[in-house]
Amino acid sequence: MAGETPSDAQQSAAAAASSPGGTKKKKACAECRQQKMRCDADPDSDAPCSRCKRLSIQCIISSPFKRTHKRKRLQELEEETHLLKRRLEKASSVTPRRDGSLSTVMNDDREMESNTTGHYLLRVPENATKEGETLLPLVVVDPLVSMERSVPRTRLVNAGDPTAPRVLDALELSPVIIDDLFELFFRDYNPLLPTTILDSTMTANAYFNRSPFLFWTIAAIGSRRYNKHPSLTTAMAPRVTSLALSSLNVRAQPLQAIKGLLLILTWPFASNAWYRDPSFILSGALLHMAMQCGLHAPMFGNDFAKVAGRQVQMTEQEVMKRAELWSHCVITYNRCCLGSGQAIMAAVDMYNQQDNFRSLLQQLPTTVRLQLQLHNINARLQKALLEIGLLSMSPQQERSMDSLLRIFESEIQEAESLAQSDMDRFYVACARQDVVSMYFYKSPTNMDAQICMLIFESTCKYFELLCSLDDRMALSRRATRFMLNSCLMSLAVFLRLLKGPYVSYLDSERGTALFLKGKQLLSAGSLEHGDLPERGAAFAEQIWNSDKAFKNPDGSFNMGLKTRTRFGGGPLHDAIRWWRELYVDTPDQDRGPGVEAEQLCAENQEGHTPALTTQTFVPNLFPSQNDILLDDQVWGDLGLAFDSDWSFSQPPFPWAS
Repeated sequence: MAGETPSDAQQSAAAAASSPGGTKKKKACAECRQQKMRCDADPDSDAPCSRCKRLSIQCIISSPFKRTHKRKRLQELEEETHLLKRRLEKASSVTPRRDGSLSTVMNDDREMESNTTGHYLLRVPENATKEGETLLPLVVVDPLVSMERSVPRTRLVNAGDPTAPRVLDALELSPVIIDDLFELFFRDYNPLLPTTILDSTMTANAYFNRSPFLFWTIAAIGSRRYNKHPSLTTAMAPRVTSLALSSLNVRAQPLQAIKGLLLILTWPFASNAWYRDPSFILSGALLHMAMQCGLHAPMFGNDFAKVAGRQVQMTEQEVMKRAELWSHCVITYNRCCLGSGQAIMAAVDMYNQQDNFRSLLQQLPTTVRLQLQLHNINARLQKALLEIGLLSMSPQQERSMDSLLRIFESEIQEAESLAQSDMDRFYVACARQDVVSMYFYKSPTNMDAQICMLIFESTCKYFELLCSLDDRMALSRRATRFMLNSCLMSLAVFLRLLKGPYVSYLDSERGTALFLKGKQLLSAGSLEHGDLPERGAAFAEQIWNSDKAFKNPDGSFNMGLKTRTRFGGGPLHDAIRWWRELYVDTPDQDRGPGVEAEQLCAENQEGHTPALTTQTFVPNLFPSQNDILLDDQVWGDLGLAFDSDWSFSQPPFPWAS
């Protein structure tokens, strides 16, 4: 109708649409229009369309609609992501909370889920993790936790430089927690270190600005006994270890990285289902990094400068600090080798014997010189025994070994004159234990009561010193890995002596009391369920209660070592081998050590413990220790890996026969 005006046409269309016979025009919702999908939404109803209902999204019918371009929206999201990353890197944290609590930085595809312990786990969507990866527990403190400091302050805090919050791989520490951890470290752990390693007057911010790796290592060690958040160490372990590995490739501040490695090797993290202690590997990296920085030649630092030909004048004090730092690198490396039952690199000592360096060593603190001398004795002993041969020894070789051991015992006796404290005497006792333990490599027919009495007396003095230090210093709560390993090895020596044929020549009552104290001390050094100290104490308990350990099938004693390549750790590794044969490679291994059910019923009814027969298992004082010991992680810390393919029946190589 050409004569109609636009207003007339609109009125005609509206009338046609409202008439009973007309067709009603439908409108699609915004989501369906954006995706260009068919929509069955009813404008006169609040019910969502079938598509929005199925996807559980909001269904909105809007007349002014503007389609969003996907590429443009994706670009906006990328720009927003980059902006947030720059802000995070610049601030190195998020806004601190008023309650001083610990929080976690998350993005939209992560959610916090509370578990039964009151802590939280970081949940990541299935498509966000690679195959085989394990989710790590993150510790997040309840927001209602009081901001009251749980650790009394003794360190001076700069009021003009308040501690800043820090974030490491989605784990945030608030200022209050950082101050607590630094207070615990410098109060409990730093006294066991030389005074020249760390400066106790520096603030947490200063340590972070100097070396983030050193900062996080100090915080992680301080969290070992942080009762306010006991799971914090577990959350920090893989993150700080990743920092340690990355520090090997960082060119800036290498000396600070060396100090961080020294700390993490002195107090390593506990092994668990998702963390394996890399101490032995890192100890070699520590030594090589120190040599790369020229610490083994402190007076010739210019030969190892980054810029060739650059001359740097170092003061005498700086040279002495570098010499002492090198000494502690050597000591820490040697202790990691001794704890793993591995050979010490004897070639390291050649640098300490240089004329220009020997004069520097004489100026070092007495305790450092003593420890260097003791480890030098152990290194030379291992080298001499390797030349003799430990796999199989002739009577002449055994006589040569006896002469060598007496010589090195006399050297340790002379070195003891340098000891000025009980801690120094404890280090002397540890070195003597490594020497006298070599007597077990003799053939069983040549072992006699006199040798056993010598080893027994040395082990008793070791445990008496260790228990005395623990009584005065609560040493078990902050013991280093070297102390815990030496305690476990000495327990294995006691087991072999007190369950051997010459026990009647020994003071068994004294030895039993010290064995039980040592086992309790080792267990007290545990940080979490199932770590090396707890498993070591459970292992010693089982061997102690066994009447078949160190015996042949006919009941005769077997004093010989089956494991003959682990030097001073040989008695421990051999005892672990005996334990495996007794409790793992047996037909009743599924039942595990414990009291028979009939005896438990009799005990409950009569109120007393019945006598155990020869057919029953030994009492199990650790209800879950069998499951703990069967985990290979503990033996991995000692350099062992018991898998299903390991066979003891014959040597793996023909030349070892």
